[in-house]
Amino acid sequence: MRKVIEGNKLYFFLFLIWVVTAAVLLTMYGRGYYVLLFALERSELLDDIAQIVTRLGEELAFVVGLVILLFVRYRYALILPLVGGSVFLLSFTLKRFFGHPRPKVLFWRQIDSGGIILPDFYVNVGWNSFPSGHTMSAFALYTFIALVLSNKQWGPFLFLIAFAVGLTRIMLTQHFLMDVLAGSILGVFIAITFYLIQDKRPIDPSKWYDQTLFSKRN
Repeated sequence: MRKVIEGNKLYFFLFLIWVVTAAVLLTMYGRGYYVLLFALERSELLDDIAQIVTRLGEELAFVVGLVILLFVRYRYALILPLVGGSVFLLSFTLKRFFGHPRPKVLFWRQIDSGGIILPDFYVNVGWNSFPSGHTMSAFALYTFIALVLSNKQWGPFLFLIAFAVGLTRIMLTQHFLMDVLAGSILGVFIAITFYLIQDKRPIDPSKWYDQTLFSKRN
């Protein structure tokens, strides 16, 4: 674990700043404050941008990530579906276990009275808000990619993508800040776990799974 963190200092430094900041913000206001902050100042432009960014935490992003990892090392591409599957199972289990209401459920009175303006597309309802699956998915995906890339300068960029996905879940009235914070922590945990598992087997370029599409062409 220590080796992983030291090898990706900037990524985990940014992640630590995010976790601490979010934790402090949660102690300052109630869990619905930040949802209301965005909902009461709704912007069509921001909604359009957020709707695009939030998809970076969905299945298609994993497909793109898998293709990218084929050029890094086959073993990483093979592991990525396991990362995604673990996100799905853990998210589904925890949502069922905690049964926390979505923002739209909690604020339905304000919505009916016009106090909250919802975006012009479907907003999830039900009792499955905690944790944020999109955020967990994004942090698992982009953390794992950051860990396996040899060029660590990509780390801050990958972190910002994951963070942006989490932020959009609040902006779009889909999740509370605590849902997003929990999702990010769990996503990073999943990414590190699978990285450490595969790291137990030393890289051997003579093995097919330690080759790449690039090396195949040569």
